[in-house]
Amino acid sequence: MDIIEKHWIKIPAILYVVGFIVHNSYLSSFGSYEFQLVQAKYILSGFGAVVFSVICIVYTGIKVNLSNVSKSLTIDKALPWSLRVISLPYVIYAILYGKELFEVGRDAKDSLILIGVLASLIAHAVFACTILDITLMPGDNESRLKKTLSFLSRALSIPMLIVTLVIAWNIPEFSGVLKATTYFFFGYVAIAMSQNDKGLGIELRCTDPDIKERYDKLYQAAFSIVGVFFVLWTIASYYTKYIYPKIPVALGGAKLEFVSIKTKEKVYDSYLIQETKDWIMYIDKSSGQVEKIKTSLIEKIVFKDEMPNQSLKQKE
Repeated sequence: MDIIEKHWIKIPAILYVVGFIVHNSYLSSFGSYEFQLVQAKYILSGFGAVVFSVICIVYTGIKVNLSNVSKSLTIDKALPWSLRVISLPYVIYAILYGKELFEVGRDAKDSLILIGVLASLIAHAVFACTILDITLMPGDNESRLKKTLSFLSRALSIPMLIVTLVIAWNIPEFSGVLKATTYFFFGYVAIAMSQNDKGLGIELRCTDPDIKERYDKLYQAAFSIVGVFFVLWTIASYYTKYIYPKIPVALGGAKLEFVSIKTKEKVYDSYLIQETKDWIMYIDKSSGQVEKIKTSLIEKIVFKDEMPNQSLKQKE
């Protein structure tokens, strides 16, 4: 609450900037951009992106000692940790795409499909056990059940990682969800490396030792900004392509809505992409083309229940 009280003015500004970047990155996949500065949509889009990131960060950090992350990188703790991390994409994929991994590819063999289904079930079980373990807070007692689950999590981590990579190789959508959710894990690894350096008294210099210290700090700051921007841009690119279009608009996403756009001359059955005070951007159902129409020409928009056709794709 103290953070909100101190930075209540900055929070909407941050959400606005994040939403502006996310939404325009999404529109760019249709060959369009939106530069109207006064858009409540940006704040909502930024809120969705920030909430998604916070969920991933918090879930990834479960049972991690933030004061010394390197303690979680031992074999006994890293294996269960990696299993928890790679279980999240399965759950998000099932929620957003409305289906389980019942097939790995069009020409997949029955055995491969069975492995995909089994991996999905294991991932959902791991996710459920993780949440229950946190919410119920059973304590640190080493019961027989807890020891069994701990052993299984270590034994299953490497096979699950291999199967997950195979599935991601064959399903681009799952691959995008995997990348968007697991990048945060490497952030914890970077924190561990930084904490180890500080603990050993190692001071890293990015420039030649003969260069003055203040110039080295400026270089480090510039390098850090570029690095953070690159990481955030990478995460945002996967988020806007595979996550953002599947989240309902009311929750800060850009899920396509099937509508009938009525003008004096014609009725357009289409999939609504963007609506502003000046323009409506949509995908025409009959042609599959992305088109724009002036808002002033529209008499009525009727929302329907039909789901978007799977053949409608964004530009690569």
